[in-house]
Amino acid sequence: MPKGKGDGSRRDPFEIGESKRDVLKQHLALAEKHIAEGAEHVEQERQIVEELKRRGQDVRRSEDLLELFKETLAAHISERDRLLEAVAERF
Repeated sequence: MPKGKGDGSRRDPFEIGESKRDVLKQHLALAEKHIAEGAEHVEQERQIVEELKRRGQDVRRSEDLLELFKETLAAHISERDRLLEAVAERF
């Protein structure tokens, strides 16, 4: 069985003809997608928290989730910035 085909290992993307630049660009695009989705999650949860507050309901769980979404978004932004630096350094 070829390496990377169901054995739990990952194939080196350069073995299948992709350039390092192409791989970095793909990772960068994915990071940008995660940032956009994360920003949507943050905004949606912020609206939920505000609505719960308006109704006088308990917001602790929603605020915890909002904080988690913010932390995750920050991680995606950090990863995107790292990838941008890698592209700038190498190309």
